[in-house]
Amino acid sequence: MKKIYFAILILFTIHPTFSQVNDYFLNNPQWKIKYQVFSGSDCTGWVDTYNYNENGDTIIGSLTYKKIIKKGIYSPVDFFCNPYSPASYTNSNPSCFIRSAGKQMYVIEPGSTTEELLYDFNLNIGDTIPLSYTNLGYTLFTVSSIDSVFTPFGYRKRFALNPSGYLY
Repeated sequence: MKKIYFAILILFTIHPTFSQVNDYFLNNPQWKIKYQVFSGSDCTGWVDTYNYNENGDTIIGSLTYKKIIKKGIYSPVDFFCNPYSPASYTNSNPSCFIRSAGKQMYVIEPGSTTEELLYDFNLNIGDTIPLSYTNLGYTLFTVSSIDSVFTPFGYRKRFALNPSGYLY
């Protein structure tokens, strides 16, 4: 009888699972953002195009976080909407610290020890998006559909959201 239990244990140990693996930080992810500010009716202003990049690990409390730094190019824009004198920069201080656990991601701002929910990939159709770093709660959103999107790193979930009410 012990051999049967041992065989079942081995079978479940080596059997592959089919859930999405938490590999958000593989292959050096980048989050690209383009921020533009223009004044008045003309094009004068500036353009800041930057990436958030992973830059090593740090320990906060007893948890390991990825340090996220900002690198980019800042360009003033002239009256004719042309960028000029672009200047590249890299912030030496982290913009934030991120960790993932299960299918959730958490963020801590520099100088803080309070962790906030960044993303929750455990949601189902009809679920309300929880208050988080990316959902400040001015409007309640519900998941209206979930789709799979192919990426070079395998299929990932894409959530469609609908506003479902307001917080006052």
